[in-house]
This record gives sequence, structure tokens and C-alpha cells, in this order.
Amino acid sequence: MMQSDVLLSVIIPVYNSEDTLARAIDSVLTCQTQTEIIVVDDASPGNCAEVLSDYPQVRLIRHELNKGLAEARKTGAQAAKGQYLVNLDADDWIENHIYDTAVMHLQGSANKVFMFSVREQGDEQHQERDKSHFLPQCTGVTGQHLLENLAMQPVSFIWHIGVNKVMEADLVRQLYRVYADLPKVNMLEDFLFSCLLFTLTEKSAVFSTSSDIGYVYFRSSASMTLDDNAERASQNIDDVDRVYRYLLKVIKHSTDVLPALGLRFNAVFKHWVKLTKDPVTTSWSDPERANQHILRLANKRIECAVNQLGTANWVVFGDGVVAEQLYVSLTRLGVNDIQHCRDDQSLADRLTILPAKTPVMIGSIGSADAIYQRLSVRFPQHRFVTVLQLAC
Repeated sequence: MMQSDVLLSVIIPVYNSEDTLARAIDSVLTCQTQTEIIVVDDASPGNCAEVLSDYPQVRLIRHELNKGLAEARKTGAQAAKGQYLVNLDADDWIENHIYDTAVMHLQGSANKVFMFSVREQGDEQHQERDKSHFLPQCTGVTGQHLLENLAMQPVSFIWHIGVNKVMEADLVRQLYRVYADLPKVNMLEDFLFSCLLFTLTEKSAVFSTSSDIGYVYFRSSASMTLDDNAERASQNIDDVDRVYRYLLKVIKHSTDVLPALGLRFNAVFKHWVKLTKDPVTTSWSDPERANQHILRLANKRIECAVNQLGTANWVVFGDGVVAEQLYVSLTRLGVNDIQHCRDDQSLADRLTILPAKTPVMIGSIGSADAIYQRLSVRFPQHRFVTVLQLAC
């Protein structure tokens, strides 16, 4: 097939997903559009080449070392010959000729990205996961509008996933050039990519969204187990921090979006903290490790809080190791007259004699929100800060 013949490049990264790869490829082969399929074998220990022996029309690119999903997609994008490209996960599939619809629309309009709706499908053990996620029917939408939707919608899944977007290939390669210093993460890579795509095109009305369902996001027992695997939570907490910091740098001018993004990242962060600390849902036997991760991230932000709130009359509230280490951190930063209150009564006694707007650091993690709400109502004249707020 000559390069000029290819309209769409479909990029399928593979790592331990050979069992479902044929299903994904077969779904693409129903397309009428002139399409190339690029499988990126991300150093998978499985039998990827053997599976592809039945598909001579599929291009195979192999990484000698495992680089992760984001890098595999980037490899595919750089090798793509099509005018448009799209990502497909090896354990999912497409339906309703969605790629044909997308390419036809893009060719007949000034839009550069066509986004479509998605349905989740669970395996026999998780049929409760069966549900659909619908986008509105719109055309000529700006990246800024979609960035706001991604940040502010109660559920952002449908906006930020990386597999429901047929994109102009040159636009994707431009993204990789502009953001060449992308952090390497194993979590939130879709969220990061979508935020950057929307930021790159924030002033351009080049997006079209469709309520048509065209992608099946398969949720197997194996993937559900990975979602609740506390052994990964440590790395995921670090990834949340890296992605959030990178986005702060890239979209710092957008004052409307950043506060909402902060709230969304706070929710993601709390999810992984819960996995590291809840013995009912996890197998991690060392919850203190989670505290150390949270404290390490919080310590990066304490200096900013001190610069904003001053270096006098801080109060640390809590009776555990988290509060103790926060006390030490504030001391190192030169904060004067730090009071460490270990219970409600000692805190109340102290706050009644301190001036208004005294900063109070809540040295708790699992019950931080409840404590924050209780103390904010009881002592509205003071400023309360939780560890999670600092960490996120």
C-alpha cells in the first residue's frame, strides 16, 4: 500500500494482551476506509509475532525494552503513514463503523479531531460494569471548551480517554514536538495527553464530538484486579503528582481551569491513598508507607504555604507520626512559636487566645476531611490546611 493511499493509521500497543489482540484487529478490518494497522509490541513476553502471522497486512514494531503505553503510542504515531490516526487498546474493540464515520466527517469539514462515545463491557464476573458514556453532538468546538469540560464535569472519563479520538496525524506529531519533555508515567497518561491536546488547540474550533457509540472498553477480572492492587498505589501516587505538576506548568494561564483540575486530582489522589490504607480492600500490610508518600508530596508544598500564610503562630493538630513530621518540617522552615495540639480540647484552648487567621495544619490523612469540616465550622476565624490539600 502506498503512503498516499492510507487515510487512517490505527495504533495498537501490546503488552501481555496477545489473547485479545486478534479481536481488536478483526474489528478494525471491518472498516471501509483505507487503513493501516500498526501493532507496537512493547517488549511483551507473549506471542505477539505468532498472533500477527495470521495478519500479514499488519505492521509490527517492537520495542527491545518495555517503555509503557504512552511511549508505545508515540512510537506508532511517528511511524504512521495515514492522514489521520487513532489509538486502540489490544483488549478492546470498535463497532458501528465509527472509524469510517470519523474519517468521512473530518475530510468534509475543517475539524481536526473527531471524538465519539464509548461503552464499557464487563466480563461474566463483572457485568455490572456494562454502561455507556455519551458525548454531546457538537462540531467546531475549541480546545479550551473541552479542557473546561474535562476539568469540571462530575465524570471526565469520556473526555479524557485516549482511544475515542480520531485525530489529524500532523496535529499529534506537533503535540509530541511541543511537549517533548512529557513525564513518563504509567497512570493518567490519557488524561495528560488529552489536556495537552486541548491546550495546544485551545483557540481553534477544530473538534467534533459525537453521541454515536463506537468503542467498547472491556473490563475483565484481570483489569479490575489491577485497579485495586495496592502494590501499584505507591507508583500511582507519584504519577498523580508528576502529571499535576506538569499540567500546572503548561496551562498556568488558565485561571478558570486550574482550580477545577486541582479538585479532580485531589479526588484521584485520595482514591490511591485509600487503596494503600484500607486493609479490607487491599493486601498491603504496611500502611505507613502510604503516609510517607503523602508526607513527601506535602513537604514539597509546605514552603509555599508558609510563604503565603506567614511564619508565626502555626498550629499542628494531630497525635500521630504525620503530625510529628509536619511539626519538624515547619521548624526547618523557620516557623516561630509552633504549637502542637494533640486533641480537640487543647486545640480549642489554644485557638481562643490566638489572633484570627492563625494557620492550623491538620496532621491526619484518613479522617482529614471530616476534621477540616468540623474545625472550620467551629473556628471560622482561622485557616485550616490538610495534608491532602498540600499534597494535591
